[in-house]
Amino acid sequence: MFPEYLRIGWTLGAELTFYLIAPWVLRSGRIAIALLLMSAMVRFGVALVVPIEANRLYVTWSFYFFPATLMFFMLGHFANIIARSLPLGATASIVALALAAFFSWLDPPISVDRLPSYLSSLCFAAALPGLFAVTKDSRIFNFLGDITYPLFLTHTLTVAALFSSWEFAKQLRQSLFAGAVYFGLPAIGGAFLIAAILGLAIAVAAVTHFAIERPARKLVAMFLFRWTSDRIPAPA
Repeated sequence: MFPEYLRIGWTLGAELTFYLIAPWVLRSGRIAIALLLMSAMVRFGVALVVPIEANRLYVTWSFYFFPATLMFFMLGHFANIIARSLPLGATASIVALALAAFFSWLDPPISVDRLPSYLSSLCFAAALPGLFAVTKDSRIFNFLGDITYPLFLTHTLTVAALFSSWEFAKQLRQSLFAGAVYFGLPAIGGAFLIAAILGLAIAVAAVTHFAIERPARKLVAMFLFRWTSDRIPAPA
């Protein structure tokens, strides 16, 4: 169980599970295809058994249930494989990303269940290899990529803290509201609030990345290096 504002962390379980099985299942094209098809069958089976109208129950089995979400990990894997032989290029990748956003906009925010959301997933997977190829050497994009997951995990906590009863939060909140009122126009004031809260969330994510994530990553890498070096016999 996660605290109220960290429930978004459930994705760690799905991602770590995939990372654990990836070295074994991605070596074989047949196994990868079989897992893609089996996951799709599980997902469509859930759609047949659980009505979409039962929102919470449907989301639990179609979104949180790893066998039903594995197919999206496999889509990314096959998009990478196909891109090695048929690269889309930067322009086509941007078009695919725009289509992914358009199809996502068409679909109601329940889960990934209707045709537009599946089309969005396919377009997004197709766009990733080309976008990665043109951004992988950019320091700015690498930095933004580094803080993406901390931002994903901490943004709800940051917003909740901002609107909490803590004294420092009250002062900061009053300053932001005063800044919004200063512009006079509601549209500009609203845009200012959104930009300020987004900037605050990004700052918290950056601090989390440098103060927690990077040191933890180095610690784990050091532990794994020592653990493996102790078990590899020295050359005779």
